Amino acid sequence: MVSVRSVLFLACCLASCLPDDAPVGLRRTPEGAGPRVVFDFEARPLPEIPFPNDLATRPDPTSPTGRRLNLSVIAPTEAERELRTLVLEFDGFGTFAPITVSFDRPLDVAALDGRGRAPEDDPVVIVDVSEGEHFGERFFVDLGRGHFPLSLPRPDAYFDGDPRSDGSNLYVETRNEDKNGNGELDPGEDSDGDSVLDFQNTFGPDDDTDEGLVTFYERETNTLMIRTLLPLRENRTYAVVLTALLHDEAGQSVRSPFDFVHHLQQSEALGRLGDALAKHELNLDDIAFTWTFTTQSVTKDLVELRRGLDGYGPFAELAEQFPPELLRLDPMLDPTEDHPAILQGDKLNTAFSLIAPSFVSSDPVVLRAFIDSYKNVDFVVAGRFLSPYLMGDRTYDRGNPVPGYDDDDDEHFRVDRVSGALVVEPREVPFWCLIPKARPGLTAPFDVVFFAHGFGGTRMHSLAYAGSLARFGLATCAIDAFGHGFPITGGLREQLDLVLEVLKMTPFAQVLEGFRARDLTNDGVPDSAGDTFTTDALHTRDNVRQSALDWMRLIQIVKAFDGERPWNLPGALGTLAGDFDGDGKVDFGGPTAGLHFSGISYGGLMSGIVGGIEPGLTSVVPISGGGGLTDLALRSTQQGVPEATVLRAFGPLLVGERRAQGYTSLRFLLTDATRIAKLELGDIAEVPEGARVVLTNLRTGESGTAYADAQGTFRVTVATDAPSGPKLRRMFNLEPWRPDFQPHRLESTDGLGDGLLLQVFREGEDTPFVALDRFGVDMTFRGVVFPAGSPFVAPAQGWGLSRQTPRFRRFAQITQMIGEPADAINYARNHVLAPPAFSDGTPSPGANLLSIVTVGDTNVPVATGVSFALAAGIVTLEETETLIDEGVVMGLSRLEPLHDVDDLSDGQNGFDLPVRADPLRITRKAESGKTLALRLPVIEPEGAHGFAFPRPNRAFDVETYLVNLMGQFFTTGEATHRPCLVDSSCEDFPPPP
Repeated sequence: MVSVRSVLFLACCLASCLPDDAPVGLRRTPEGAGPRVVFDFEARPLPEIPFPNDLATRPDPTSPTGRRLNLSVIAPTEAERELRTLVLEFDGFGTFAPITVSFDRPLDVAALDGRGRAPEDDPVVIVDVSEGEHFGERFFVDLGRGHFPLSLPRPDAYFDGDPRSDGSNLYVETRNEDKNGNGELDPGEDSDGDSVLDFQNTFGPDDDTDEGLVTFYERETNTLMIRTLLPLRENRTYAVVLTALLHDEAGQSVRSPFDFVHHLQQSEALGRLGDALAKHELNLDDIAFTWTFTTQSVTKDLVELRRGLDGYGPFAELAEQFPPELLRLDPMLDPTEDHPAILQGDKLNTAFSLIAPSFVSSDPVVLRAFIDSYKNVDFVVAGRFLSPYLMGDRTYDRGNPVPGYDDDDDEHFRVDRVSGALVVEPREVPFWCLIPKARPGLTAPFDVVFFAHGFGGTRMHSLAYAGSLARFGLATCAIDAFGHGFPITGGLREQLDLVLEVLKMTPFAQVLEGFRARDLTNDGVPDSAGDTFTTDALHTRDNVRQSALDWMRLIQIVKAFDGERPWNLPGALGTLAGDFDGDGKVDFGGPTAGLHFSGISYGGLMSGIVGGIEPGLTSVVPISGGGGLTDLALRSTQQGVPEATVLRAFGPLLVGERRAQGYTSLRFLLTDATRIAKLELGDIAEVPEGARVVLTNLRTGESGTAYADAQGTFRVTVATDAPSGPKLRRMFNLEPWRPDFQPHRLESTDGLGDGLLLQVFREGEDTPFVALDRFGVDMTFRGVVFPAGSPFVAPAQGWGLSRQTPRFRRFAQITQMIGEPADAINYARNHVLAPPAFSDGTPSPGANLLSIVTVGDTNVPVATGVSFALAAGIVTLEETETLIDEGVVMGLSRLEPLHDVDDLSDGQNGFDLPVRADPLRITRKAESGKTLALRLPVIEPEGAHGFAFPRPNRAFDVETYLVNLMGQFFTTGEATHRPCLVDSSCEDFPPPP
């Protein structure tokens, strides 16, 4: 690989010592004394240059863009080195990730604030400089307008001992540390151990850290953080233009660090920048500094994989490997029963009446409404199909000893669209479908709703909606996403087994549990969603994409129920593909059927992706979905998401707390799949206020520092490597699936994880009074016992980052860049504005799109749902600004009462919330005639995540309203507001069977 440092050093020399015949740039840097752009290739851990930047790429003719990233792979931990190495294969940068540029002196932040300024007048311009139809296209930026809030729903939720537990956000500083006002970092002032005198990142020095927070500029490093309102297009080159309107408080414009307003190595790419700017009434004289970057392929892998299932494109071989057929049906009834793979709706209803109080609600009114909805269901089938699995373990040759104990928690796709190479194996995916009862005018084959479940859930989630949708003549099909399952244990399992035994439905329990979750922690229990969102951004990216591929595979199979193909499906009663009950007719689906996609939470994200890839869909309804994966993950309160992402980024955390006079107790806080593991480490001598605590990684030499607070509490971290749960299982031949399994006691911890040394220094002293390099007590984690007296090692991998630091901000920036191909934001415009073609190239009409974003949602923050709606063309920029002004985008009831901007209840919900006199209920028609709509329902006055079961005993049953709105949308393509939706009394609704 060509050294980027040597190439860029040479280029810098050329830029600063120009002979007469040297290349020239667009414009010489004007005279002035303003802040200079920081351009330091020698900085570590990464060069400090405007980022992303094509100067950090290398030419590669095999790349779709002609480029590959060229970043340093030097990093302290193996986890980070491996990630950096794999990123070198990227053909470009992010489409929705932050864009950053630092300066050697502060800017005038108040003048940068975009509130009250038209976006076209912003001092930052991002414009397409690639040839083609989109040349000159400008993308507006946020600059504090409120599209990307940073404030957290629960600021103090980020784990014990947090020195910034009172901070409003994770990214930028909220504490003024200069107690004596002398401008220097004095003893006792460094409250977070970062060796920096911190000042809160607000407009004024004492502003409220929510209302006055500066979200687009980091004062500590003088870094401008730019976000485009829409995702950039993939495989395009963009120029970032800083205009002369960007200045310091003295009015001095920012300046290039070169003789010209750009690096000369980018002269060719910027050759037509003047033409691009002219489209926006700007010219070369407006440029203070500019650079280019190229965006990566984001949607094209999934597009080509989908085409490959149909026998087209570079992956056409998939069609032969994976024909459109099911594998088998799973029994749901005892083998003594007739047709054990066909569960009649009446029997399912009986089962629900007995088990629903444990799964649904203890409210008898809610239960009755839910159970009654299943009078619309004729029968249920469950089974399996084979899907292309691109996440198979490549570390070990031998097979997995027991299903559910795979070592694939660190894998990712290996696909190459240029050569057609891919690493694939067949894997079974569980599905079920609920088929409605026939009525006059509603007969088989029925249209289908594919419903994707939420984070940590399973296809069981679809049960909340399937009964109500069946009334509209809609079958509902669902799968378990990759890595998801529903382990039923303890008293719940005993109760369920008892009920199912009486009903002769014993196998139904196994159907409910599924088999796609794996035990990642060696406790014998599958960890549903245990590796869905992690700090291994490549694995997270492809975990999501694997589930999207599985969904497209099921859609392909259902579309193939054409009424002609025969089958011999084990468990089915018919011989015609799609005839499950043996009546000689296809029950649902087929090439002319209406095919709809919906899902909630994680399933809402999946709806956004699949809806932008699958050309055969009629309509798409994401519920509590969104766009901007990092925006979502780093503000989410969804149980398991902060634990799996933020804690891994911060960890391993070592926390000390004063327990009794003379002692301080120690414990690790570690990610354990989607849970927090709190592991006691014993006691050390009492740590006084102000003591300096240093945790050193003995392998890398890196250290983390913390200072004990007034209560003697501290939290310290350092980046570490350590084996995962599956790796420990391999290393020590653990068998956690055995009922008699006991954790394995290690003979020694040498080499198991990075060695650690904990030292504690009294204030002003250089000799530690505590030096801990061995475990003080036995500690059990992931199926092994770290014995007392053995060397002190890191039990888990972690990035050692800290809240409200530039390192964490950069980490989030890179993570978003890596995850772009799994981000629904990048598929949003494909739903209606630019629908994908069918596999043979035939144009697709696109799908109707209704996005339901529940007000005050903090699991999937509302801002991400609005971002998706803007990118999809559902809402305009002006409508988005209205949602910002009314607090909907911020969406935090801790800051102000939530606003009911849609007023779906027409003032009847009984909530004491501000209501618009002119409800938004945004709905529009695209040029194609397709419907685009956004609904912002209030489920609870303090906010809620999604909606589920009908609640007819409420003043306004918003759940029934919304599921009926979905049924109306699926069957008519219209999102019209009608009061009759709340009680299912609309005259045009199909009558109950």
